[in-house]
Amino acid sequence: LFNSRLELGKQVRRELKSAGESVLRVSGQRDLNMGNEILSRELEVRTPYLDALNVVQCEVMRRLDNEEFQSEEEKDLLMDGLLVTINGIAAGMRNSG
Repeated sequence: LFNSRLELGKQVRRELKSAGESVLRVSGQRDLNMGNEILSRELEVRTPYLDALNVVQCEVMRRLDNEEFQSEEEKDLLMDGLLVTINGIAAGMRNSG
């Protein structure tokens, strides 16, 4: 279906943009926060933390995918790091929508 991750990423971004535009069109709102100031503030506070976790997660996944580890112990540490970032991102999303 997709020849590369880059292609997949581009498609996911297009679909996300299209979905957001559809929600705005149907709801008649100007932004996806639907004018909810509390939600806007929560997202503003949360974003820098989740962005950092996303960067770490991408690097860990890159290292695992490219088998950039010296031992099984190092691989296990990378896997642990990946699970920590997954849980951290899930918690951040759960706590603020």
